[in-house]
Amino acid sequence: MTVRNNLVKGGIVPSRCEVPRPYFEYCTKDVLVMEELAGKKMVEALEEDADRYVARLGKRGEELAKSATVGPSRKAMDVYIAAENWRRQYRNVTGLFTGHKWEGRETLPINHARMVDEMIDVHGHEIFVDGYFNGDPHPGNVLLLDADKGKPRLGLIDYGQVKKLSREQIVILSKMMVALQEEDDEEIAKLIFEAGYITRDSRPDLAAKYARVTLDVDNKSVCNGKHVQVFLEEIQALDPVVDLPRDFVMVARVSLMLRGLGHALKQPRRMSDRWLPFARRVLAEEARLKKENPMHGVYFIESDKFKGAKEGMVFTRGKKGLGYYKDGN
Repeated sequence: MTVRNNLVKGGIVPSRCEVPRPYFEYCTKDVLVMEELAGKKMVEALEEDADRYVARLGKRGEELAKSATVGPSRKAMDVYIAAENWRRQYRNVTGLFTGHKWEGRETLPINHARMVDEMIDVHGHEIFVDGYFNGDPHPGNVLLLDADKGKPRLGLIDYGQVKKLSREQIVILSKMMVALQEEDDEEIAKLIFEAGYITRDSRPDLAAKYARVTLDVDNKSVCNGKHVQVFLEEIQALDPVVDLPRDFVMVARVSLMLRGLGHALKQPRRMSDRWLPFARRVLAEEARLKKENPMHGVYFIESDKFKGAKEGMVFTRGKKGLGYYKDGN
């Protein structure tokens, strides 16, 4: 319920997507009873829609389908759908005299680019705004609702791997999105080490590549023309991982899954393009809180909790995710 309540509060459910309600009165320790969402798996529904789109264009559509590596943009599809809607209405009016079969809004094509963006934005809200997110958004857990009404929405199911992020983790991720967008490899490496990524040699060049591929983008340029899995295995061989921050790994998992969905639909995405606005809002809020209270984000510890700690010292996070102390003054 927490995820759904957060999305309702954020104005995302039910207007942009739906998450099933649990029926607690029917639940037991062994059985979870939830609302049924009526829809098809999104990938299947959009592939069927693409087939209809190709058929509608005839031979030209077949040629486009074979040659295109990237599907139409969100804006281009909005224009095309608006034009198709006008033609649909015209056919319906003239059909009153010609006997043409009535066409409802469900006959209009679906904007695939918009649906991919919605997926990324909803999970961006979960991660950066709520700090409470589904770590397993694979295609089988994403439905397409209301397509038969001409108003397609996402249906998100199976929240069995929900993860919670601390405010500190959200701030680091937000800084990471800014660094990724600005392609600041030095800052990217610094932040991923700060998050708790530990390798044998602590090579910043490989750490930056690891963060870029797992959190942001996996095109041929970034991966040197290799499959993302092969590229990550090469990084692992050059500088083996000693420890990974588990919660950040789940964010990376979400990023990779959502990008995988985009690739399947010929809608490749760079995550920092979509998540940067969320990150900037987090950092702006942190700056405001820090201005109001200079000690915001500083954590004091009792001197007897950690070996070597002294009264008045401040606990912070080190380069490799290990605790160390500095003068609180």
